[in-house]
Amino acid sequence: MPPTALIRSVESVRRRARWLSLVYGVGVVVAAAVGLLAAVVAIDWLLNLRSVPRVIAMLAAVGGLGYLAYRYVVTPALTALSLSDVAGRLERAFPQFEDRLRSTIDFVEGRNPGAAALQQRVMDQAAEIGGRVDLSSAVVARPAVLSAGGAALAVVLLLSVAVGGLSGGTLSIIASRLFTPWNAAAWPKRVQISVTNRVPDRVPVGQKIEIAVRLDRGDRPAMRPVLYYQVDNGPTQQLFLTRGDDGEYRATLDARLEAASSSGTIAARVVAGDDESILPTITVVPRLAIKAITADVTPPPYATGRPATQVDLASLPAITAEGSGLAVTIRFNKPLAAADPVLEPVGDGVAIPPIAWSRPDAYTAVAKFVAAKSMRFRVRGADTDRFANTALEEYEINVRPDANLSLQLESPRRNEERTPKAFVPIAAVAEDDCGIDWVTLVAQRLPPKAGKWDTPLVAAGGAKEGIRWQSIEATSERVRNRLEYQWELGALGVEAGDVIEFHLLAKDNFRLGERQHDPVASSKLRITVISPEDMLARVTGELPARKAVASNLRTGEARAKAETTELAEAVKDKPRLDAADRAAIERLAQQQSSTAAATKALAGSLQQSIDKMDENRLEAKDVKSLLEEVKAALERTSEEPMKDAAKDLADADAPDKPAEARNASLASAAKNQQAAVD
Repeated sequence: MPPTALIRSVESVRRRARWLSLVYGVGVVVAAAVGLLAAVVAIDWLLNLRSVPRVIAMLAAVGGLGYLAYRYVVTPALTALSLSDVAGRLERAFPQFEDRLRSTIDFVEGRNPGAAALQQRVMDQAAEIGGRVDLSSAVVARPAVLSAGGAALAVVLLLSVAVGGLSGGTLSIIASRLFTPWNAAAWPKRVQISVTNRVPDRVPVGQKIEIAVRLDRGDRPAMRPVLYYQVDNGPTQQLFLTRGDDGEYRATLDARLEAASSSGTIAARVVAGDDESILPTITVVPRLAIKAITADVTPPPYATGRPATQVDLASLPAITAEGSGLAVTIRFNKPLAAADPVLEPVGDGVAIPPIAWSRPDAYTAVAKFVAAKSMRFRVRGADTDRFANTALEEYEINVRPDANLSLQLESPRRNEERTPKAFVPIAAVAEDDCGIDWVTLVAQRLPPKAGKWDTPLVAAGGAKEGIRWQSIEATSERVRNRLEYQWELGALGVEAGDVIEFHLLAKDNFRLGERQHDPVASSKLRITVISPEDMLARVTGELPARKAVASNLRTGEARAKAETTELAEAVKDKPRLDAADRAAIERLAQQQSSTAAATKALAGSLQQSIDKMDENRLEAKDVKSLLEEVKAALERTSEEPMKDAAKDLADADAPDKPAEARNASLASAAKNQQAAVD
């Protein structure tokens, strides 16, 4: 083979290598483009990417494809492969050339001067070897063929999937997501959620909210739909829905409010697979409740002068008389619906009387009726959201039939003796649930003499002149009145030897229709009329016994003084009292207090004698003066030296009292006891 033919063969090999390199690069780029396109679409479908992540994924795919194109197409196309380089690679493929092929190229191109004979010899040898081998076999076409085949297969598979495996809608979605990423169509859902029950838009706090859904697509045993919900602006919480036998998934929410909130919201959504169903926002409102319930009790018409009262029914029952007017005011925490609340009876045989309802404002309802019978009831109402209260609270109204009058004579307490000119202090207490109409003093002289006197004391609820009639206690249940009257026996014209029997007669003001109560009488007492001389003899006859009592008190006080003095002498040098000393001081202190009380009582008995003289208008001034003088002395003695002595003894018995102060207290006690004796 002439050298020129060898050169042409090398050039042919260079062209074949360049062409196969381009075919290989294009195949790689095409196959990679198909693979990256499929990968981007698959990732987008699996992860349902949003616009920005999808654009980033596409840019990464384009960047990778550009790199492959530059690496396998652009670079080989721009690379200038010289004949010398091709010759070198052919020499590696055919070692028998040794270095003759590149040398021949250099000799022909004039880059390696030398002896002409030597050059010709090398070229002839190279031509001879070139004639024996197929230089084109050094270029392997298999990689290029595989690359082109792979690219063609990738394109065919892509077209097959696009034409046969995907619908027109899916291709449209793919195109939309690839070419218009900011306004792309959504992938078709693998799971489809449908809510099967109505979710309320407003619920009262504490109510259970049931969420029920069905999976129309994508339902399988491993599927666990999740309910995500958020109360107001709180954290998002999740709750798994449970599958029922009917194939529906259910979960229950508790409607609740944050503390001090008047209303709230619950935002919820159900997520299953790639589908999501956003539920309507639920507004949570307070449940209708009773904030306050009071009963204004107006006394019945027959209870004149008795004030109206108000009772908090949430704290205690209303107790009222039969026929009273009741106005039950119920205040709710929310505006009420147009319909009036209902009082529901509690218990068998309980009847609600006819009610007249009124509405002072949107939150308040007032039920007015007449109290006829006791009853327990609940209050049920509805608010403007059409929610009813729980009506668990029970309220009570006790209607008491009008009680009979109670009349008690306090003074006098027993049968007594009086002079013809005496007066009798009458004191009585009349008690009724609604009020007293009249009170009369009824007196009569017992046989053999005749005579009867009726003295009206109270009429139409008011006292007559000269009579003290006052309320001493008034509640919603009872009214107590005290009657005080000075009954002059002289006005009756009685004489010594007469016996007068008397009592009080009273009637309450109960009148309900044709019903009223009978008058009530107090206990009957008798007054025996005696002469002033006999009465004075009885008063003076009591004095010897009282003198004996005073003498005994003086003797006891003298004995106590002696014991106190003896005890003070025994303990004066002791730094602390022992148990026996303390017991003795305590006994003396108690004895001293008892003596002071007995002295005070003796003074009181003398006052009784003085009062008896005054009531019977006895004119023995010397006796009365003596009684008053002795009474004053006894009172002064009991209040001053006796009580002071008891206090001194108690001070001496104080724990941890210094010896000097203790001895001073004992000395003071003895001094006061001596003053009491004197």
